[in-house]
Amino acid sequence: KPAQDAADESTVSLVSDRMVLHEKTAWMLRSLL
Repeated sequence: KPAQDAADESTVSLVSDRMVLHEKTAWMLRSLL
């Protein structure tokens, strides 16, 4: 994880938040199908 190695907290946070959002969206789409 290069961003963590560089201690770039904002990038790590942004990617983490984006991952959570994608997981939530994917779960909602699967629940509809």
